[in-house]
Amino acid sequence: MKILADNNIILDVFLPNELFAEESRRIYELVFSSDFEVFICSNSLTDIYYFLKKNNGAADAKGYIESLIELFSIIPLSADDCLSAVSHKMSDFEDAIIAVCAEKAGVDYIISRDKGFLSTQNIVKVITPGEFLNFFN
Repeated sequence: MKILADNNIILDVFLPNELFAEESRRIYELVFSSDFEVFICSNSLTDIYYFLKKNNGAADAKGYIESLIELFSIIPLSADDCLSAVSHKMSDFEDAIIAVCAEKAGVDYIISRDKGFLSTQNIVKVITPGEFLNFFN
């Protein structure tokens, strides 16, 4: 099964927010101990790096990014993907890019806690961390 982790899920592991950190850690444990292929979009690396550098410094942020590149399958972002995202029905460009990349990679589920993302209709189903854990645990 193919899963795409939204940026907020990854950041919840590296920059623990007590409201969300436990679910995100459980997702990591589940997906990396099972037959899941886990994806992130290439542009997500820059967004994640920005927040990690701001909170942990550049050296730690680079180390985290290296770990993500080793753990996840990275979906490349092309100019055509960006054009598709611009014309996508979603108003949030970042979410539209993730949706376009997920569809391109044949992802089964996007895991996100972004309420705006969760409320949109996409070709790839968007589920919360709790829904994912309930369904696959």
